[in-house]
Amino acid sequence: MPQLEMVINHIKFVIESNDQSLIEEQRVLLSKNIFSFQQDVKEEVCLHYIKDQRAYDDVLNTLMAQKLQAINTFKSEQHFKGTYKGLPAFRKDNNEYCVISDHNEFWFVANPKIDTSIFIPRLITELMLRKMEDRGAVLSHTTGIQFEDRGLFLTSNAGGGKTTLMTKIFDAGQEIGLLSNDRVFSHFERNAVPMMEYVPFQVRFDINTIYSNPNLVRFFTQTRQMDRVQQRGKGEVSLRDMTAIYPKLKISSASKIDYILIPQINLSDLEGRRFVIQPASPELVKQVLTKNTFTPYDAESPRQPWLYPRVKSEQELAEQSRLFVQKMTVVPAYTVAYQPKASSKEICQEIARLTK
Repeated sequence: MPQLEMVINHIKFVIESNDQSLIEEQRVLLSKNIFSFQQDVKEEVCLHYIKDQRAYDDVLNTLMAQKLQAINTFKSEQHFKGTYKGLPAFRKDNNEYCVISDHNEFWFVANPKIDTSIFIPRLITELMLRKMEDRGAVLSHTTGIQFEDRGLFLTSNAGGGKTTLMTKIFDAGQEIGLLSNDRVFSHFERNAVPMMEYVPFQVRFDINTIYSNPNLVRFFTQTRQMDRVQQRGKGEVSLRDMTAIYPKLKISSASKIDYILIPQINLSDLEGRRFVIQPASPELVKQVLTKNTFTPYDAESPRQPWLYPRVKSEQELAEQSRLFVQKMTVVPAYTVAYQPKASSKEICQEIARLTK
């Protein structure tokens, strides 16, 4: 049977389907954001994609005959939990698909009349999040960058200028490593070394960031996406396509965290060029990290269990996030207060001084 294998954060995902075209479609779709980098595989997850009318009718009829419990999953959606042949099973409320789970094996039974292949990346994302938190990692509202062999952990509250600062670092034209933007997995290796690992999400840019950056304007114009960007107020770039915008950019899967940078963009003067990099107080670091390190109580939809139940309790996972924040306060941290026209080259020179 045709299959696709990929490794994400030491988890080997295997997609199997009797539909060769679906496998090829997923290969193209997922390869834009997923990188193996010869990671050691710690466990394997298998997703069987079944698009067969008789199989779908059998599972659906079985589940609909049960008194199912409604569960919340992704935003504005509802699924119904039951059992099929003794195994936990779910069906979508408008009957697009059913899912049967058995530990690390999942059967995605699709309605043949509907294109449901777009759900596969979402299933992988949810499973990856479950596995990572079970291994002790936390998810942060963060950008991960490698700069002169040092790991930079850029984190700030929404609107703080994290993505804009990232583009300024890239605009300097140096060889920089990008893990991921906006979301990063973090943990302490052997309980001592702070590490971050990439999250295979597209890089999202606010329209104001795009307008202020000629490289981004050129990319979205050449790829004929500018009209869509203007309509939505934002644009998305796959991790692989980021290297088309910045040829010297390298995509990385993991890095040690050497420095925390807290961007603070000042938009009072859109033509301003000033910037200041200075040590951040432990109080500020703790405040920013606490707000931007996710816990099970956050409403972000992929954090809610669906296919794979949590091994740890919500209280244990909240404590996991709290301890991560506490440990991270010993990592050297700096605020980067800057105005929109601040020199990319000069900012990088100052960051380079920190890393020496």
